[in-house]
Amino acid sequence: MLEFKKWYNEGLISSGIFTDSQKTYVAKAKRGEIGIYIDYISSMATYKNEIEGAEFEPLSYPVLEEADTAFSGHIAPVFVPYSSCYISSSNKDIEKTAKLLDYAYSEEGGLLLNFGILGESYELIDGEPYYTEGIINDGDGFSNAVKRYLASGAYIRDERQFKQMLILDCQKEAVTVWSNTQADKHQVSPIVLTQEQAEIISDFNSVYKDTLLNWLKDFCLSDNATTVQALREKLQELGIKEVIGIYQEVVDET
Repeated sequence: MLEFKKWYNEGLISSGIFTDSQKTYVAKAKRGEIGIYIDYISSMATYKNEIEGAEFEPLSYPVLEEADTAFSGHIAPVFVPYSSCYISSSNKDIEKTAKLLDYAYSEEGGLLLNFGILGESYELIDGEPYYTEGIINDGDGFSNAVKRYLASGAYIRDERQFKQMLILDCQKEAVTVWSNTQADKHQVSPIVLTQEQAEIISDFNSVYKDTLLNWLKDFCLSDNATTVQALREKLQELGIKEVIGIYQEVVDET
């Protein structure tokens, strides 16, 4: 943490990490004011189009020794609430709704939700779907053109669609670099919480992030910064041991 504070004070870490909104962060990235950033793979194409002459290089997850493989990394969750769908008790036509949801998992529905409309946004070549030239060379950019057709919801993301979105060499390299971790060995299996357990964890999460951010801000900006031990005590006061205990109990039962 002392090294982090040193980097912050030397201006190597953006002073906006404590205040910048997502909109401000994106604007800075597009102006080339950020040298190293964390974002989605699609942002490489977005920022490259905005910054003339910019070159992008994917960085691996940090390790202590150069020969080490990162302990963890990003793995998309099996269940994503904001891309899921639920049938409520007020639904007046459950059968039709279920058929619509089932359609998304069919071959035809998968093509529609991943590639859009045949002959308009994609075409079939030897039975394989490919985006049309009009989409690839769209004036608003390939990524923005695809978003007009790519749905967000309960369906399977087509691997062929994802690969076609990788239009830059640095994006293709990023897939390899970012996949080189031990995350699959340490990923916690999906767990099911009781309502009471979920409420306890939700209450903790509602204050955890702000607590951590405020501590980090104080650590970097104040000469009389609170200690790591003080942070531990604060988290214990908020109930972190109970939260860890809930997760441990559920994991042990699975």
